[in-house]
Amino acid sequence: MFFQSEESMFLVCVFTIRYNDGHDHIGEHRDDERELDPACPIASVSLGAARGFVFRHRDARTGSGKRPIEPVKLELAHGSLLLMNYPTNTYWYHSLPVRKKVKMPRINLTFRRIVKNKQKTGIKTE
Repeated sequence: MFFQSEESMFLVCVFTIRYNDGHDHIGEHRDDERELDPACPIASVSLGAARGFVFRHRDARTGSGKRPIEPVKLELAHGSLLLMNYPTNTYWYHSLPVRKKVKMPRINLTFRRIVKNKQKTGIKTE
C-alpha cells in the first residue's frame, strides 16, 4: 500500500516468515536496509509456537571495544506484538535462536515503513 505526502512517497510493507520448527532460525542482525525509515517503529506479530528472541547490544558483540552488556531475552508467545522503536534497531542486534525442542511452526509478520523517495529524518543510523 502506497501513501504519498508533499515530502515523500512511502510504502508500508508486511514481511511474512514461516519457521517450520525450532531448527529454523535467524542469526543476529539489524534491519538496516537503506529503504527502511529509521525513525519509524518496526512492529512484529508472532503466531504459532512460542520462541525465544534475543537482543544483543552492538558494543557487547566483538572487538577491542567490547563492553559487558547483558543480552535481553524475551519469549514471543502466540499473538504477541513486539514493537522496536528508534533507536533500538540502531544499537541492538536481534535474533531468533535455534530451539531444538520446539516442534510446531511459527509465523512472523513484520511491518515496516519503506521510503521510496528518501526523506531527510535527521536521524543517524550509524
